[in-house]
Parts: sequence; structure tokens; C-alpha cells
Amino acid sequence: MARKITQNEMVLDYLKEHRCITDKQAFEELAIRRLAARISNLREQHIPIKTVMVSKPNRFGRITTYAEYHLEDK
Repeated sequence: MARKITQNEMVLDYLKEHRCITDKQAFEELAIRRLAARISNLREQHIPIKTVMVSKPNRFGRITTYAEYHLEDK
């Protein structure tokens, strides 16, 4: 029986391919709802991930701020 890939592994693979991820991308592309928890788990494993806060207008024109997680070079 094949081993299931964990959510932590899914997020790390995504970061390696795309270099950054947002909560929206994690939900839409990986079906992961608690991205911040997965990022915390990866940091505990000494994976260098930087948080960048991004502010942009939403579809209603109001400014919204969200976290974007970037995989740092070692």
C-alpha cells in the first residue's frame, strides 16, 4: 500500500515549485484550510519560510491584508 502524502509535504512541495503560497492558494489548489498551522510545522522542522504581509484591494475596492509565505534560500 502506498504511503499517503501529508499536508506538510504538500505545502513544502508547492513552495519548492512556486516559491510562495497564500491561504487562498492552499485551499483552492491543495484543499488545505489551516495553512498557518502547516507553516508552523515546517518551521519546527527548520524549513526557512518568510512571512510577507500583502495589502491589496478586494473585489469591493476595500483594502485587505493577508499573509504570503515564501520559501527562503538556504
